[in-house]
Amino acid sequence: SAALAEGFFLVNGGAAAQIPRDNVGKVCSGAVYATSERRVQICGSIIDDSSRSAQAHAFGYANRSGAYYELHKLDLALADATKAVELWPEYQQGYVIRGTVLADMGRNKDAFQDLNKAIAMGGGYAPYLSRGHLLLTVGDYRGARADLDQAVKLFPTAAALMWRGYAYNSLGLYDLAQRDLQQVIHSAPQESRAWDGRAEALLALGNRKDAAADVLHAASLSKGAGQPGEAEAKIWTDLGDHVSERDDYAGALAAY
Repeated sequence: SAALAEGFFLVNGGAAAQIPRDNVGKVCSGAVYATSERRVQICGSIIDDSSRSAQAHAFGYANRSGAYYELHKLDLALADATKAVELWPEYQQGYVIRGTVLADMGRNKDAFQDLNKAIAMGGGYAPYLSRGHLLLTVGDYRGARADLDQAVKLFPTAAALMWRGYAYNSLGLYDLAQRDLQQVIHSAPQESRAWDGRAEALLALGNRKDAAADVLHAASLSKGAGQPGEAEAKIWTDLGDHVSERDDYAGALAAY
């Protein structure tokens, strides 16, 4: 969701001296709110401005890649991120964005290569968030927790807290998961995945009443999930699958 995507594309301090610092640059980077479509246009104006430096053009490509990513136009996002890296090989954020896009495309090996390089370049919250999320998706929950701990330490966004909450659930640390996901719900109440995750923690902790309430609310927030009853049933089924994988058969039976 837009509320969680924002954390991936913040400009890191090491590049700050060489990127556009005017209002156009702020809109392009998302430092000043604009729709993703508007950011595509504004970043394009930086790219097309021949008076700007190669680093400024790389900034434009990287942040337009981020806007394309938010619009789920992954091929365009990948092309722009690659151009950013080619123009400015020392620009950490180019690797962060390209790694994030590659992960969404299922190209995990290439994604890890970019994100590992970004982290090795030092500094910044975004590479830890992106790599932590990727580790979570491939089932390395301890590695994910370590990266997301670092992301939260550097910049406790809703995205970092939510994915760490998911990592805690996968490690069976349900009290910690509930705490993180509660913070996400407070700051980003329209994020259905936060309600899903807290429902899983509550179910595992034996609080079926509140888990059910979270499932109902998550279903009401889900878009394109069919009828409300279908969305609710899917969430319960997913929760049952999750807890059964950890041998919590009583919890799985209750969910099913």
